[in-house]
Amino acid sequence: MQDPVRDRLLTELRGLRRAPGNPSIERLTDKFELVEALGMGDTDRAWQRLDRLHEQHGTDPETDIGAYFYLAGWNVGRDTLDRRIRDYAAQFHVRDRTALRRGDRGALKLAALIRDEAETARPWGLVTLFQSGNAVDVIVRLMLGFESWRPATIRVNGNDVSDPQFTIHRNPDVEGNYFHQLIVEGVELDLNASKHSPMATIFIHWPMPVWPTWQTVAYVADPLILVRTRTFRDRGIELRLEWSREAPARDCGPLMTDQRMWVERTGPRARAVHEGRAE
Repeated sequence: MQDPVRDRLLTELRGLRRAPGNPSIERLTDKFELVEALGMGDTDRAWQRLDRLHEQHGTDPETDIGAYFYLAGWNVGRDTLDRRIRDYAAQFHVRDRTALRRGDRGALKLAALIRDEAETARPWGLVTLFQSGNAVDVIVRLMLGFESWRPATIRVNGNDVSDPQFTIHRNPDVEGNYFHQLIVEGVELDLNASKHSPMATIFIHWPMPVWPTWQTVAYVADPLILVRTRTFRDRGIELRLEWSREAPARDCGPLMTDQRMWVERTGPRARAVHEGRAE
């Protein structure tokens, strides 16, 4: 899978492994990607997180990640990588080449682990809802960079409305940024819904290699309608418009329309959509 951020993390992890002596925070001085991914720009925080990764995944030198930390000098020291490779090979009865390959696999696994936990430089989705009267318009915008991507499945009230081509557009405002957008107009609300029952449900499953972050913006004209958001570990999100009264919506009079809430209602394709915020 193509992922430039992961590749840069891997390069920096290999550079960190070549440093002499026992590991210390100084090794992260010029490691921008590692500091950003592990510490959100804070070197101390990044070093503490890297040390915890060693404790959690790297204390057994016969595992791939453990071999990486051994060759990087954790609890070993030594002046050069070559010396640590020879020591590893002698201690665990393998060839020098095997020791290096095991450490290389560990560096790749560690880069993937750090990438998946990083707070920034992720694909992200923005889901915007416009409710007026008995209907809601839905706009789904999925933003991504150069990383490999997979198409999303989008369901509205259980019906698959996904674009089978998953058309990607270049973002003219952000260099190297792309997006997929889907607009579903006039989704009818269920007026038989009672308290906390869904009037409409939007579900998105976007199985990106790097899990995405989500943002939602809801313009709701009727104050008796609430929007409930739920995210899933398998890279999904669900939005439900729910009724807040015990009596069904159909028995509580007509639902409010947008009127003065957003005067420029000219249809979702021409309406200004909240741009969200890139993480």
